Amino acid sequence: MKIHSSLLRKSRYFLPAAIFLALCLLIQCKKSEQPADVPAFDAEKAKEHIISGRQANAFTTELRTSLARLEANNARLANKTLYLTPSVLFSRETLAGLLRQPGVTGVRIYAGRLNNGKTTLLAVATNNRGQDIPSLIVSPEKTLDITEASALVHSFRTSIESVNPLNLPRSELFNRDAIAVLLNKKQAASVRIYWGSENGAACMILVPVNAAGNDIHTRLLARDGEEGGDDPGDEKEPGDDDEAIERGHRCPHSCDVGGPIDDGNP
Repeated sequence: MKIHSSLLRKSRYFLPAAIFLALCLLIQCKKSEQPADVPAFDAEKAKEHIISGRQANAFTTELRTSLARLEANNARLANKTLYLTPSVLFSRETLAGLLRQPGVTGVRIYAGRLNNGKTTLLAVATNNRGQDIPSLIVSPEKTLDITEASALVHSFRTSIESVNPLNLPRSELFNRDAIAVLLNKKQAASVRIYWGSENGAACMILVPVNAAGNDIHTRLLARDGEEGGDDPGDEKEPGDDDEAIERGHRCPHSCDVGGPIDDGNP
């Protein structure tokens, strides 16, 4: 009986420790299931590309209006060789992989054309001279080799005459901080890239997207005196209190012409 009582007394000390250890192991396992962290960002550099939700909404509306006008004049896609896809989705991990490469200072997003005539987008990291780093080229669906990527980009360039009034860019260049701020947002599982139009020039608009596939209407950067951005989820409508990424450097003129993807041919 004395031995049994002694064991009971000792168990009162060991049992809480065992429970605590089990909880720690459970938490650690859950952490390992999360996607790898993306690089940190410089808020001041990210600001270069930030616009309000209302601006983003106005740009997508302008593009739809331009398309409708071309359609009414029988000018849109007259030869049926190009169909402008309104938006595409890149996973968080796909874009994070670009930022993890050594020497990355930006991400260039190219427009491409698939065999069925629909447009797509592909992304590649760039160095501090604005040159593509072709070791990793991604589309929304898969990783591409240089031959595939170059063919998509060339096909787009040779087909845009049918929608020339939209003033579509060949590509847009964003600094790495603008991409990182999207990937670091709470609940962000992917990034959606919309086509919009500002003052008659087509542009790319980037927003974070949650696991359900809904745009996250949120402030991307904290205001002065705040610890973090607003993360209300996807319940709000676009407004001045939420933000998106735009202001990409267009090609022309910010291009890597003659590089591995854009051969420079018309």
